[in-house]
Amino acid sequence: MAKNRRISNSLLTQDLMSLIKLLDKYHFTDDIMSKYPLENLLNIRQTGKLTDNVQIDDIAFKLKTDSWNTSPYVNDAVLTASLSYKYIENLENIEKDGLFSHYQLEFLLRGEGNDNKNHMFSWHLDREECIEGTFHHPLYHFHSGGHKIKDCDKGDLIIIGSPRLAHPPMDVFLMIHFIIENFFNKKTYSEQVSILENEEYQMIIEHAQKRVLDPYYSAIVNNQSSVGLYSAHNLCPLYY
Repeated sequence: MAKNRRISNSLLTQDLMSLIKLLDKYHFTDDIMSKYPLENLLNIRQTGKLTDNVQIDDIAFKLKTDSWNTSPYVNDAVLTASLSYKYIENLENIEKDGLFSHYQLEFLLRGEGNDNKNHMFSWHLDREECIEGTFHHPLYHFHSGGHKIKDCDKGDLIIIGSPRLAHPPMDVFLMIHFIIENFFNKKTYSEQVSILENEEYQMIIEHAQKRVLDPYYSAIVNNQSSVGLYSAHNLCPLYY
């Protein structure tokens, strides 16, 4: 990604519009996915109310768990995703500091088991605000457990604060792609999963990859020259 690259609001708006249409085309219907949060974000963009902040609350996916290996077994599940991020003010610094000055992605999974009890799990991907703590947390990391189950009954589980696993941030497009890739199995959702073969969809994801993933992985690959928050060590502590 060139250092003078700008985030194209027109491209973001067009890609969001195209993504919503493709989700409809491939039958991500209301009984599978709540698209209102995406439609609301598109409406904000189309009415010119553009800001550096993106806030998407509670996109819900109603999922069949027949191919899942859950413990305890749950009949069906609802995966809810909430995403919040803010673009950095000086986009000249993307290679040094990344694309976001604030980032938080929360997943909450809920389902009813054969014991007629509601079970849940949560994890989050966020941007570390204090890298040099007791343990070295990657700048962006997945943390199982997450904030949303902080006060619930943990049963026999042990949930610890470290280690946190390095993972690149995801914008709204990559988040949707991540969910389809990881929670929609090809047998149960063959019609929906076929969206992955659509050339327009692939182009949308490639745009997101160039915006978000290229600077992240370039900093790791070029670990001897990467500096700032996007130093290789901050992104992946296995590097010095």
